[in-house]
Amino acid sequence: MFHNVVIGAIELPTKIFMFDTGTNIRKAKIFKEEIEKKTDKKIEIVINSHYHGDHFIGNQVFSDARIISSEITQKRIQEGVSKWTDEVIENAKKRIDDPLALEGLIPTSPKESFNGQMEIEDGGVKIILKQTGGHTDGSIYAYYPEYKVLFAGDNLFVTSYPWGGEESCNPDDWINAFKEYLSLDLDYIIPGHGPAINKEKLAYSLNYFEQVKETMKQMNADGKPEEEILEKCFNIEFYPIHPQNKGDHGGKKTTLKKWYNFWIGNNNK
Repeated sequence: MFHNVVIGAIELPTKIFMFDTGTNIRKAKIFKEEIEKKTDKKIEIVINSHYHGDHFIGNQVFSDARIISSEITQKRIQEGVSKWTDEVIENAKKRIDDPLALEGLIPTSPKESFNGQMEIEDGGVKIILKQTGGHTDGSIYAYYPEYKVLFAGDNLFVTSYPWGGEESCNPDDWINAFKEYLSLDLDYIIPGHGPAINKEKLAYSLNYFEQVKETMKQMNADGKPEEEILEKCFNIEFYPIHPQNKGDHGGKKTTLKKWYNFWIGNNNK
């Protein structure tokens, strides 16, 4: 159901800042207990990078904290909370390796939201939150200038193919987000899925997106049919597809079809 979801925390002078809460309620509780015990500080600020369940299911564990997202993400989570019926939860348990991950699930929405950009400051230390869109229209990043760290959420997949078939996905915003990350003073970029990377590996992702866009537009200008364009782009080398949803090659075909419709299909109407 979910794979390799990354959550992270930053120790600020008086509190703990956390980015995304993952999919496993049991492990979220352990994470909270251990980090608060180790630092002798409370997790007081929690960020949801976007509205997909694998990034906010653990929210209930942090209900005593400020839970913040973009306004669009907050609205989408609020709208989706009612869909997490007992039946849906029980069916979800059957599709994951650890059924206890969803035991006692109470879908919890962000308490606060913002549009554009927001800054959080603690003891003279600043964290910048910015909405860029891309993977979803409400996707945001968190940038910690002092430690040169950026949390990218699902705008960045590392070692697996990115999911870009989301209804509100905008691949141009995604490309611009990569360029913005690269413009920042960074040593570490934390993805939504996969290990932390540096700018060189981030450029690898940007290059792939731009190569797909250029290929689609050039082949379309040359009069090539959609099927041939999608096949060519499918074979452009990049991170491997994830084994889930094998019929769709880990979502790769859906993603490329979405991007084709965005860059080419809409322009041909």
